[in-house]
Amino acid sequence: MSFPITHWARLYVASILTLVFVAVGLLAASSDAFSGERGSRPPQAPANSRATVNAGRGPATVVKAGPYALNVHLTPNRAASPEIVSMTLRKGGHPVSGARVRLTFSMVDMPEMGGLTGLLPQTTPATYAHAGPTLMSGRWELRFDVAPPGGARFAATVVYRVSA
Repeated sequence: MSFPITHWARLYVASILTLVFVAVGLLAASSDAFSGERGSRPPQAPANSRATVNAGRGPATVVKAGPYALNVHLTPNRAASPEIVSMTLRKGGHPVSGARVRLTFSMVDMPEMGGLTGLLPQTTPATYAHAGPTLMSGRWELRFDVAPPGGARFAATVVYRVSA
């Protein structure tokens, strides 16, 4: 049985569109930690536990929030390069493991862009790390919402200047 060419063209286009939708669905389902989480909200930090540090160009900084200290590394801290974010959490000088850490990247000078939010998994005792997004030049806020085991939730913010 022969079909007109328009029928084959429609089948071809339908097949391609189906593959595209399946690929997009698979990417959305298997995206990394910085794609956001459906149905969950970041912990609300008490106002008195917020700390902000301006880090400048350097790859690492320490920010304190109450009794907690976060040693934050953004490597290589260069525009258009994939970033690695790591944070070591301590309380009173002692390592803190088992915390739930959520990280949000936001561009300070372009708030309409929104933010990229995801969990920062623990990789070694007291260290939480993940491959972050590729950032463009500018000032970027990294907000850590931390729920330590047996402790009150808190937030700490670091502002990095990312340049080429």
